[in-house]
Amino acid sequence: MIGNVELNPVPETYISSSPPNLDNSSNDNSISLCNINIRSIRNKTNFVQHFADEFDILVITESHLDNSIQNDDIELCSFTKNIQRRDRQNQTGGGLLIYTKENVNISRIIQLENNLDENLWVQIHAKGQSFLLCNTYRPQWTDNEYWSRLTHAIELAHQINENIVISGDLNSNLLNVNNNKLVDLMTTFNFRNVIVKPTRLNNLLDPIIISDTMTPLYSDVFEMPSEISDHDAAVAFLKCPKSTSCSFTREIWQYENIDLELFNNKMNEINWNEMIGFLNDVDDMVEEFTKLFLDIARQCIPTKTIFI
Repeated sequence: MIGNVELNPVPETYISSSPPNLDNSSNDNSISLCNINIRSIRNKTNFVQHFADEFDILVITESHLDNSIQNDDIELCSFTKNIQRRDRQNQTGGGLLIYTKENVNISRIIQLENNLDENLWVQIHAKGQSFLLCNTYRPQWTDNEYWSRLTHAIELAHQINENIVISGDLNSNLLNVNNNKLVDLMTTFNFRNVIVKPTRLNNLLDPIIISDTMTPLYSDVFEMPSEISDHDAAVAFLKCPKSTSCSFTREIWQYENIDLELFNNKMNEINWNEMIGFLNDVDDMVEEFTKLFLDIARQCIPTKTIFI
């Protein structure tokens, strides 16, 4: 405890002192997650494969990849080829990856991301459970508005699924709660961090943060060889309620791509008196006008379908 704030606000009775039996994982309904700041995954895939082989989900920060490196070059044989990836644009370093096993269904939720921060949002379905996972890397030079943008993304995420996991390297030491914006964010959403040990020197920078709807069964920090990374790996075994997803698709108008000249011409071509003037009821007029207007709009304004 520091002051009145608990560093790791997870009831001790929820966390086992030893990891679940990985060899008996088929009978285990928990979902295991490993979080590593790898400091470039190039030439380290053999180590990562061996180290993380038993986990369901592998979250990687600082992948240090660019478009010259194909997914085939970084495949891990016990994980699927459906690698979720976000490289840093126009700069070296950074980068995010998420690997999953065959028993895990994963889909990208790109509308929760933005162009300023290194965030990678996905939805996970596995073992009868469903949750959103955000892999995020916050370099020390990131502006303070990062926290506002992450808060906004979480607010939107709650409309999709109340079970949320945030992991990665946030460069915010959770062993020091004073003036800590990450602690403030966790308090706002009633989130809790399940990692209690330092992950880099004496700092806890690589947490696994979960919503209060989820239950941590086990968590720990595993030491990494210095030639692999200067961060240690954070791991957790989690359970959450059955899927609470209320996802749906929505068609949105791309107004910025409107063919305005075509739109105006088509609107002027219509004889409105002829089309709706014969109607006596105002509601009927509005309904007919709306049908005609939308028909023209669909010809002139592109649309796209998004997953919410």
